[in-house]
Amino acid sequence: MKHLIYLILLSLLSACSDRFLEQFPETSLNEGSFYKSENDFIGMANGLYTPLRDYTRSQFWILAEIPSDNTSFMFNASENASSSSWQPSDFFQSTASTEGTFDAFWTTSYRGITRCNKLLSELNRPLTWSNPALQERTLGEAKFMRALYYFNLVRLFGGIPLITTPIDYEQATGIARSTTEEIYNAIIKDLKEATTHLKAAKDVKEAGRATAGAALSLLGKVYLTRLNYVDAEATLKEVIQSGEYELLAAYSDVFDPLNKNHRESIFAVQYSENNAGMAQDFIFRFVPHTSGGAITQRSGVVINNSWHGWNMPTRDLI
Repeated sequence: MKHLIYLILLSLLSACSDRFLEQFPETSLNEGSFYKSENDFIGMANGLYTPLRDYTRSQFWILAEIPSDNTSFMFNASENASSSSWQPSDFFQSTASTEGTFDAFWTTSYRGITRCNKLLSELNRPLTWSNPALQERTLGEAKFMRALYYFNLVRLFGGIPLITTPIDYEQATGIARSTTEEIYNAIIKDLKEATTHLKAAKDVKEAGRATAGAALSLLGKVYLTRLNYVDAEATLKEVIQSGEYELLAAYSDVFDPLNKNHRESIFAVQYSENNAGMAQDFIFRFVPHTSGGAITQRSGVVINNSWHGWNMPTRDLI
């Protein structure tokens, strides 16, 4: 009888498939159970924009705008700004002690690229979309955002690791830098494909999402950066002739918080005043010291001698 019990147990164990041992938890959301509907993929597409919002608010302007001829850091002794990244960035004196902004920008950029690669890889799953235009939009968003992340990276760092598929941390350690030319070729390819997908999604536009006009505009900017004026002119001419955009009557209207996503806005990072984690405080960081509420028109927010004047326009820009 004892031998019979052993035989039964062995037969039961041998009948168990690998699938039995790899079941995903059915009571919680996880990768194995997530990609089931178009709403899951649209949710993933929403996440592509989060790293852009984060580093645009906290790092990119410090690395790209302050060192330029457009703006300058307004020195204020009470801030001890030399220990931060703003003043060294303005003076081209960044050191190991101020490199945190570079590290954060790099990490956040590749976080965005990782999300784009993941979404593109999962979109190969068989799924019937209720509206094919939504699938086209999602594909276009992933291509556009990946190109944008790489464009901002390559202009700051030159040749960087080019990653276009999901990888794990062990694979990441063995990836060498690609050349600047290779990065730009990948950007141009993504933007051309994004334009095709987003043109097919013109009926499902939403404020803040990538559009064909945004993809073409960025492609034109890439061509300008590469000094390819012929293709830049042809590409940007298509944006102008689309009739979707126009200059507003007054320059100040471009920045009116009550007039967001207007016809002069081609692609804009979206923030919210109702959620601290989704807000940006440029208006308070950039106004001159001791300006009170005259510029911000927020009398309840005190502007004193510190933590302001970080990104002042230069006289020649004005």
